[in-house]
Amino acid sequence: MAKKNDITPEEQREKIANAVQRGIEVLNYSEELGAVNLKDVEAVKERTKLYLHDCLNKGVLPDNQSFAIALGHTTSSITAYLRSHGETDETRVWFEQVRELFSSMLAQAALEGSANNIFAIFSQKANFGWREDKHIVVEHNTPLGLPKTEKELKQLKDKYAVDAKYEEID
Repeated sequence: MAKKNDITPEEQREKIANAVQRGIEVLNYSEELGAVNLKDVEAVKERTKLYLHDCLNKGVLPDNQSFAIALGHTTSSITAYLRSHGETDETRVWFEQVRELFSSMLAQAALEGSANNIFAIFSQKANFGWREDKHIVVEHNTPLGLPKTEKELKQLKDKYAVDAKYEEID
């Protein structure tokens, strides 16, 4: 019996083709509309809403990379803009709100079962700053365990040591 997530090679090709087609559409969209001046917050807001409507019509979740391309930029050029402008810059505030919205949409899609939970968690950590709050720290005064006597070391060597041909060592 096939698992729920098993897909045929034809279905896989179709899914990949759909993703590539979406990429072509975003590039065409960006080329047609041109790059948005990031200092013009109203133009950035308008393009953001157009991008989100496009995602809605296509039935896809928005993502940072496609969003940057739809604005006529790259994620690195947007990051550079955000780093060079203060926290009160209107465009920076807008981008932070959009980023939070994308994160919320991905989390909601995962909760509803329309996005893979593991991928969603990984994406949230990689793209939206999610992190684990608990850290397990193991500390030892002797990093290789308790100190061994010469006799104990010889017993361990006799019991476990083998050479590269997996033959016992004398």
